[in-house]
Parts: sequence; structure tokens; C-alpha cells
Amino acid sequence: MSVNEIVAEGSWWGARVVLCRGFSLTLEGYGTKEVKKDAFIKGTFFIMDAPLHFNYPIDQAFSFQTEGEDFDEAGFDAAMEEFRAQVAVMKKDLCALIRSGLRPYTDALEGQRFFVEGRDGEIYVEAGRP
Repeated sequence: MSVNEIVAEGSWWGARVVLCRGFSLTLEGYGTKEVKKDAFIKGTFFIMDAPLHFNYPIDQAFSFQTEGEDFDEAGFDAAMEEFRAQVAVMKKDLCALIRSGLRPYTDALEGQRFFVEGRDGEIYVEAGRP
């Protein structure tokens, strides 16, 4: 993959993560792979640069099964939320990072306005500021 296709790189649970612009990727030893959406290929997440969403394919890469073989939905949801936050950090999109953290409170926050500031290692939130 050429450097100009890469938006950002990082890692998730030891796996490489690449955010890229292109949909046609040439991977060493793999040839050209048409990636129409996010994909986990050869130990790497290739993510199309787009707004953060709920459909990253982390379930293909990591097990969310319990000892009884039941699907761990709470663990999966928490991992998805953390993954979206990590992608926001990789993209240096702090607004997306804050949105990710506030997503569970969407209904309660309806119509409200806040000012958020990071200062001295703390996050300060004030209501009603533009």
C-alpha cells in the first residue's frame, strides 16, 4: 500500500490497524485486494477513512465467547466502544473521541449544549456555552 493511501496507523490488542483512503489495496504476498468496507486481512485491520461506526469487523479477529461458549455481548459492546475511541485517537479527532464516550447518553443530552476543555490532566464540562 502506498504511503499516500494511509491516513493513520496504530494498533489494537497487538494487531496492526491502518486507516486508509483507497479501496484497492496491494498487500505484499497477497496481490491486489479490493476492500469495499473495513476488513481484517493478514493480521491487520484495514479501515476506510469515514465517520466512526458500529460495524468494525473486530468480531472476526477476537473471540467474545465465554467458557460456556455463549456470546459475550457486553464484552463485545465495550470492546467496540473502546475500538472506536482508539480510532478517533489515531485520527487525532478529539470530537469523535468525546462523541464516542457520550454515545450512551444521547437521549439524555438531546438539545443540550456544552463546552468541554482539557486542563491540568482533567476534563472540564460547562453547560450552555457556545
